[in-house]
Amino acid sequence: MTARVLGRMLALAVSIVWAACGAQASESTTRLRLPGPGEVAPQTAPAAAPATAPSGLKLRMTVPAKADAVAPDPPGAPPQSRVLPDGTIAISTLLMAQEMLQNQQAAIAKYVGKPVQFQGTIDYHLINEIGAFIGMTARLPIGYQKFSCISFDRDSVAAARALKLGDLAVVAGIYITPDLRPQTQAAYMGGMQSYDTLNFVECVVLTGHPNPALARALMAGWANERRLGK
Repeated sequence: MTARVLGRMLALAVSIVWAACGAQASESTTRLRLPGPGEVAPQTAPAAAPATAPSGLKLRMTVPAKADAVAPDPPGAPPQSRVLPDGTIAISTLLMAQEMLQNQQAAIAKYVGKPVQFQGTIDYHLINEIGAFIGMTARLPIGYQKFSCISFDRDSVAAARALKLGDLAVVAGIYITPDLRPQTQAAYMGGMQSYDTLNFVECVVLTGHPNPALARALMAGWANERRLGK
């Protein structure tokens, strides 16, 4: 094979390779150049539409759960006492009455000025322009004790208005002795003020209250701040 033939074959091979490379380069860069006159712009994949929420979807804030249920203890439950997270002493009226009847001075020292939550059957019920007045009686073989509660809380008054004599209700208030009794309570409670009555002020009626846990916590905070009887 002569040198002339080899030269022609080499030139042909180079031209073939160059043409192929040019075709690939043209295809790969089509999307990078603007179309010329009379050319149609190449088709490209449409951009993804931004995600949107359905038109009927509404954002809702999480409603915090109400802490410390205040439902009445089941009938026949044994007398018990416990301290709730907000500092309120939750106690059966029977147990507190028993402590008062067995050792009044010790019981007074134990509970005076402290927030107390209790439940019982309403046997005294009065709503007037001053507030709500609720009374309960705990009867034991050794005697009885009345529980007198006065409330000026608007929601508690509304809750008390929905109650009636004979209803089982849960209330909370600050236990005070007669010497600590506010004049307003002494003036409007009448016959409920006697030696056999345990008096509670700043009461909140938890049964039927729209936010019983908060109402009780505010009452307990007020009691701890004022330290009545201490």
